[in-house]
Amino acid sequence: MNCERCQGLFLADRYNVLAGVDLREQMMWRCVNCGNILDSQIMKHRTLQKYHVPIAAPGYESVAMLSGAAVDNG
Repeated sequence: MNCERCQGLFLADRYNVLAGVDLREQMMWRCVNCGNILDSQIMKHRTLQKYHVPIAAPGYESVAMLSGAAVDNG
C-alpha cells in the first residue's frame, strides 16, 4: 500500500485506544517516509467529507457540516 501524500511505503502498525474503561488495540497504517497515519476513523471522516455528509455530535442540537457550514436542527 502506498501513501497518498508522498507515495511512500505504508506499514501496518498497532496502537492502544482507551474506550471508556476498556483498553483496545487497533490497527493503523503509517508511512515510513512522511509519517502519514491512516486508520478506520480517518478513512470514515474523509469519506464523509468527500460526500459532504453531516455529522452530529452526541448531546448537541446543531449538526456540523464537514465542508465548514453549520446547520441548526432546532
